[in-house]
Amino acid sequence: MGLSLKNSISFISILLIGLNLWFCKNENAKVVEDTTTDKNCVNLDLNPNGSSELSLLMRDMLNHAESMKESVLAGKWPSEFPEKFKEIHTAIPTDEFTKRNTFDGFAKNYLDCIKALNEMNQGNLIEKYNNVIQACESCHSEHCPGPLKIIRKLKIN
Repeated sequence: MGLSLKNSISFISILLIGLNLWFCKNENAKVVEDTTTDKNCVNLDLNPNGSSELSLLMRDMLNHAESMKESVLAGKWPSEFPEKFKEIHTAIPTDEFTKRNTFDGFAKNYLDCIKALNEMNQGNLIEKYNNVIQACESCHSEHCPGPLKIIRKLKIN
């Protein structure tokens, strides 16, 4: 028995989608190293309703944090953080109530911690890295708790 035309089209569609996801996933591994946005996978959105500017920026921050963790564990000072992270103050959130009165203070703390980590090639590298992750955790504890499990895994003990 052969495959019907409908089953063949479904199989090919699933195969093409799977290949597209696989290629984007492999590109994302490069993104973690380069800490740049993956231009080829911009349309691969985790949110079926579309992602906000803030959530996309946060995903870039996560990729950068993972890259920083690798550098810190290797005993190397992380590279400069992308200037676009400063857009945290102006990026539009998914939910208008996400950015409450304290959000900008948390955002400033994050930027200050990451700046301190990148500028000072002395002191306790792991402590400074964990300060960055703690800044993320503090903000997400109040504003958007969903990613806390992922953020906590970024800490170095």
